[in-house]
Amino acid sequence: MSSELRATLTFCGAEQVVRALRAAVEVDDSDSFSCTVEQKGSEMQLIIEVRGDNLATVRATVDDLLACIAAAETSLDAISGIDQ
Repeated sequence: MSSELRATLTFCGAEQVVRALRAAVEVDDSDSFSCTVEQKGSEMQLIIEVRGDNLATVRATVDDLLACIAAAETSLDAISGIDQ
């Protein structure tokens, strides 16, 4: 029996920050996750849903995404002073 595992990452913040983070992860062009941006009160949310056939695959994808997001946040802080 094959089952699909899912993990959801949610990031909240200013619209320009959320959209920049989305752009940073979408370059991966992976079939193993999807990204959406939604309004949540006065903030925006980046919702990343990771899918995989086993826990190791999902974990590896989440690790890659978190590393990419961390690098993008650091870059945003350094070049634009966007308050996160």
